[in-house]
Amino acid sequence: MALPTWPETLPHVPLLAGLGAPTPFAAPARTEFEDGPDRMRRRAFTRLVKEPVQIRMTRVQFQAFETFYWDTLDAGTGHFMMEVVLPQGCETRRVYIDNGEYSAPRLGTKYVLAMTLCVFLDS
Repeated sequence: MALPTWPETLPHVPLLAGLGAPTPFAAPARTEFEDGPDRMRRRAFTRLVKEPVQIRMTRVQFQAFETFYWDTLDAGTGHFMMEVVLPQGCETRRVYIDNGEYSAPRLGTKYVLAMTLCVFLDS
């Protein structure tokens, strides 16, 4: 099943995007033994970057975002495809909204959608 895509009617260029550093590796798994030292083992790991993003939207665009969030993302895995800014340039990557949390304070007649995207680097 294909992942949903960020709606074309919504802006995707962030007002603020920090190019976060990827997490280099997962913490090792520790196994305790009665006799002898603990054993440390590598864990499977998916490389991703957490990117704080802010996107300015009109009221209609914000309503379209909420429809996308509640009707599409909330009904599935929450993962979707979106064009993001990476050090090597703009690329379409698999992402999800960290903890499913976002805010959208009003700024005059616009909304500023603020969220942290988890961007998969190996997709």
